[in-house]
Amino acid sequence: MRRLIHIAILLAIVWSIYWLAVAAGLSYGLPRAIAGLRDSGWQLRYRQLERPGFPLWLGLRLRGVKLRGAGGTVSWRIPDLALSAPSWRPTALSATLRGSQTLDLTRPRLSLSTNNLRVQLRPGLAPALPLRHGAIAAKSLLLRAPAGWRLRVADARLDLRQTAGAPGILHVQATLTGVSPAPALIGLNMPGAGLPQVLDVLAIKATLGFDAPLVLRPEARQASRLREITLLQGAVTWADMSLSAQGHLTLDKAGIPAGRLMLGAQNWHRMLEIAQAAGRLSAARRATIGRALSVLAAFSPRADTVKAPLIFINGQMYLGPVPLGPAPRLRPNRASSMAPGVAGRKQGRP
Repeated sequence: MRRLIHIAILLAIVWSIYWLAVAAGLSYGLPRAIAGLRDSGWQLRYRQLERPGFPLWLGLRLRGVKLRGAGGTVSWRIPDLALSAPSWRPTALSATLRGSQTLDLTRPRLSLSTNNLRVQLRPGLAPALPLRHGAIAAKSLLLRAPAGWRLRVADARLDLRQTAGAPGILHVQATLTGVSPAPALIGLNMPGAGLPQVLDVLAIKATLGFDAPLVLRPEARQASRLREITLLQGAVTWADMSLSAQGHLTLDKAGIPAGRLMLGAQNWHRMLEIAQAAGRLSAARRATIGRALSVLAAFSPRADTVKAPLIFINGQMYLGPVPLGPAPRLRPNRASSMAPGVAGRKQGRP
């Protein structure tokens, strides 16, 4: 019995030394991280630092955090920031941001505030720290712009997974509930149009393909471009209307998509009516799209439900046979505001 007690005491001492060593490394690493941010033009300040978590967790808790980006393009004020990781796996990092916080961006000029934000990162054990799992959860989000529009989200969740056997393939799942867009954002007075002010659910499940695997260690990162999107499920539910999408897109060097998405719409007549009322569709375009959808709806079991392909080809978009205009760029082009050859895209038909 005495020997077991001695072994337990010895293990406790060894564990305590290990915990103190790793905690000290985190503490010493914080000034280095701040210095690295400063060299990049960023500023990080905090009022108070604590080191909770012993014996099972490693943690840093910063109060009164102010993060400012290079040139003042980003400003983030966080009352309470808690960083933690299991003692047995210090690279599995979690960050909890408590209290009312505000993130201000100047390009584009936006302000994001929330009361509770949690971020989790689970890297692999390779030296480059490849991302295996990431998650973000937030409540009571408010996005504002100087133009006067606002977007409220009651609950937001994002889950990212990259499997070890398929580097560069990122599985994404996102869900927004209780989405309340301001009338100025969609150009429509929702109560006046007989619509509830809150969208029930906005959900996306997709697989993204990149040129290179996503890693967390900065010096090991490679230039990685999004090259393909497989949309497994996209769904929006609003009152008696719902919209779904599935399909596959590939992106060229300029980020212009090619491929098709199969769209499903319930109560599509109401959707066209709302789009026209919001100024998103002219009366002539609404009539053209309405006729095309009426033909497709004739093959549906329900007249108010329709399925139609959204086709991306030669830089253009088509809803079935109806042209919708230029396809959007889904990846920013840093070299130029216009991709090479955009002005001369072929007007191919689907």
